Amino acid sequence: MFRSVLVPRLKSASRIAMVVPVSYLSTKGSVTEPERGWLGSWGKSASLPKMPDALSADWKNKFDLGGSEVMAEAMAGIKRSVEPYSIKEKLGLSSSAALAMRLQQTMEQVMDRLGEPSLPADRAFPAFRALAQAYDTKIFAKAVGQMTDTRPVTVREMEDVERYFPLAHAAYLPQGDLEVKLKELGWHMLYHDSVTKAGERTAHFVAYDIGSKKVVVAVTGTSDLNDVITDCVCTPVALSRSGKSQALAHEAMTVAAYGLMDRLGYVLKELFEPQDFEVLVVGHSLGAGTATLLAMLLRHELGMRMVRGIGYATPPVVDKKTAVGSADFITSVAHQNDVITVSSVANLERFGTVIAGVDTALNTGDQLLSSEECNEILVNAISVHKDNAEDMYVPGKVVYVSHDGADQEEGRVYSGLVKDGTMGVLNTIRLSPTMLADHSCEHYGKAIQRACETARGK
Repeated sequence: MFRSVLVPRLKSASRIAMVVPVSYLSTKGSVTEPERGWLGSWGKSASLPKMPDALSADWKNKFDLGGSEVMAEAMAGIKRSVEPYSIKEKLGLSSSAALAMRLQQTMEQVMDRLGEPSLPADRAFPAFRALAQAYDTKIFAKAVGQMTDTRPVTVREMEDVERYFPLAHAAYLPQGDLEVKLKELGWHMLYHDSVTKAGERTAHFVAYDIGSKKVVVAVTGTSDLNDVITDCVCTPVALSRSGKSQALAHEAMTVAAYGLMDRLGYVLKELFEPQDFEVLVVGHSLGAGTATLLAMLLRHELGMRMVRGIGYATPPVVDKKTAVGSADFITSVAHQNDVITVSSVANLERFGTVIAGVDTALNTGDQLLSSEECNEILVNAISVHKDNAEDMYVPGKVVYVSHDGADQEEGRVYSGLVKDGTMGVLNTIRLSPTMLADHSCEHYGKAIQRACETARGK
């Protein structure tokens, strides 16, 4: 059992005591000091109301109108709080100059690993052009079908990612539209933080559904320059600040995930978990990377039992062992040639090998390469790559959705394959004309819907 301390709520004349597990606090210093775990970030006065040990037997009825006074007060306390856990302080990004320096350091580390370009520009550009021109959707579909280390997705798995996709998509909506959408989906919104600041906080919303006993944290994906900066600070760092694991993860997304855990962890663990709610953490793109890391933190740092993460267009954000080992509670969805799901330093290394191979082929044979020849070069680049402990992979069980390469969109058949982040199709960058469009939320939604239809046999 937790030992506890009493923290006064200093909102009005009446002081309401709140019981806080001592495990959330540092053993040193006052609980109101900054950087002392989640509570320290709330400033000099704790604004959360008293959390009951257990809600009354008729608690369900109290939630039917969209939230009881207890819940409304809890989330109001979060919104009134001092700035949440500072990603900026964690990264040492106290100014724009410091942020620019951190980005420069990250880029220098990437360049050090990649080394000097093996080809001058006048040879690299023709190789790029030849590789792009040789791409063929039917040949690609054939190569996907020939992968031997995957299995077909089940109807249940496909329906699961389809069911929660609208929540990840809704994270991009403004407040008014979000409230309407959640009502349509049958969810009650607790609160919405629409603010993203580079190195400081990440936009998200929290909602719950009484019928299914689920609470969702949906993290907004890349939508402005602040998010792009978060994407770029990608140096692998330790995921666990408690030392419970040796996992490595994407730096800025790790800190963004800690920011959300420190802000929401108490409410999720002490209010929802005792009522047997499952916590779902979802997102698209940057939101998917942060969401899957947050799911890991809630499980391993806070010890929560019922947590799942579902990421759509999840980038490679954790090391290989962690990626494979999280398959029982994290699902990542990848679509066709989405460039974000293959955006890693390791894949840039492989891509450099591909370009060098295309250049060699161009200078020893025809000036036009077939799709089959380019695919052989890609396969060779994957086979000769030497694994690095800091290589990043897409986390969890990966549901890969793609089509059969039919010329007309309306005639294409979509299907899904399952493995993990080591899936061959995720281990190289392909210059497809749709590599950017395949990343969009809209394209993911359509592909998931049609892959579901295929799985059901329609």
